[in-house]
Amino acid sequence: MFDRMIRLPSRYFDQHPSSLLVSKLVYDVEQVAVASSIAIRIFIKDSILCVGLLSWMAYLSWQLTLVFLVVTPIAAVIMQKQH
Repeated sequence: MFDRMIRLPSRYFDQHPSSLLVSKLVYDVEQVAVASSIAIRIFIKDSILCVGLLSWMAYLSWQLTLVFLVVTPIAAVIMQKQH
């Protein structure tokens, strides 16, 4: 974002107060950092949950888990082709 601001024409800086530009730069960077950390946290949590649930399913019935793992991708492909 800083590189992009550096490449802006000088009239852009003449039209906008520097306090607004600094505030926007700091706020936007903070928003991106917060959003990316939340996304990473959710991805890790959901991945662990998915592995845990698949493990629990395999513990309960490995045959049914195997059927689920075979049928689910096939059903997903069929549903994707219908849209």
